[in-house]
Amino acid sequence: GASLSLNKIKTKFGNKFHSLISLRDSINITDKTQVSYLSALYFLQNWKKNHKFCSKCGSINKFNNSKNYLICMNKNCLRKIFPKIDPTVIILIKNSNKILLARSKNWQYNLYSCIAGFCEPNESLEETVIRETYEEVGLKLKNINYLFSQFWPFANNLMVGFEATSTSTNLKINKEEIENAIWVTKKELFNLKKQKKIILPRKYAIAHSLISYWYNN
Repeated sequence: GASLSLNKIKTKFGNKFHSLISLRDSINITDKTQVSYLSALYFLQNWKKNHKFCSKCGSINKFNNSKNYLICMNKNCLRKIFPKIDPTVIILIKNSNKILLARSKNWQYNLYSCIAGFCEPNESLEETVIRETYEEVGLKLKNINYLFSQFWPFANNLMVGFEATSTSTNLKINKEEIENAIWVTKKELFNLKKQKKIILPRKYAIAHSLISYWYNN
């Protein structure tokens, strides 16, 4: 478990060298079944570590291996705690032959992705799509459609991917949310990537799948 979070370290077994790599890197080189197992193990390990004690009575929790929940060991409490995930939307925003790409100031230089955000307790997924887009770039949307989803273990997110059409291309960028946003055609995106003026999310990220879905259709 812990070794998955280490940077690459070469170790010698016999006459062969092996490398320990981060979980993010392993996701990029393993198949979907292995990714699913690795993600679950990483998530559950962190979840157990952060919930050692019952939040109701303070007693020790014990993990149920067969059903993946924690149970308080206090016989007068016996509270069950189930894993929690945070629903998050990520949106492929289109207008005519263009899509919108945005970046956070904390990201790798020139990395652009899709608009994304957490669901509020009182929202549907579609309402989150509308709110997040308006908050970050001032756009109103129509034709909101679900595409696909991905569990993201690093932040306990269930990433839910949508496509939507904006009613305008006029951006009002909220600098507290994102650093920049741009509209690109397929040709412009190809050229920007070729000139290394844009870096797209890695293949294992749902954002990459959303952009590829648009680019290849």
